[in-house]
Amino acid sequence: MLGRQHSLRFEAMNDLGVAYLRQGRLAKAFEIHIAALAGSQSVLGPKHPQVLTLLSNLADDYSKQQRWKDAVECQDNAVEGMRHTYGVDHKFTTKGLQRLEEFRNSMNSATSESHSLYLQDDKSADVPVSPSSPAKPTIQQIVAVTRANDVLNQELIQNMPTVPEDEPESRVGVLDS
Repeated sequence: MLGRQHSLRFEAMNDLGVAYLRQGRLAKAFEIHIAALAGSQSVLGPKHPQVLTLLSNLADDYSKQQRWKDAVECQDNAVEGMRHTYGVDHKFTTKGLQRLEEFRNSMNSATSESHSLYLQDDKSADVPVSPSSPAKPTIQQIVAVTRANDVLNQELIQNMPTVPEDEPESRVGVLDS
């Protein structure tokens, strides 16, 4: 049986988070990716490929919520790690840089749009119109989510099908596309 700090546990959590993201279940994907990232960083270190994938997937979670500043920050951290781990010309680094640029463009667009709405509505309000976004989770919230998901993750790992040695593993991940 795999322990609570086994890297396969965090990989399974990442895959589950990606599945939730694809289903549009943003809050659940976000919770799982935060918990998986916290655990995998402590076990594997900040430059491990699995941690970099989680950072990139968390950036996707933020982008789906239109939290562009957070998406850019996460993706920027992922790209820095990719440069260190894979090198500047590796396909993951290149893809990560493309996504970072997309997030920056979206952030700049959102900022321009928000500024434009503020100027148009200047006579009726002193506050710019902008999409609401939830606050960043605290460490205590991350720990609470991790603990709350322990039972779910334990069941997930226990029920995880085994892959025969002659069959290649399939891996779900944004960076693999």
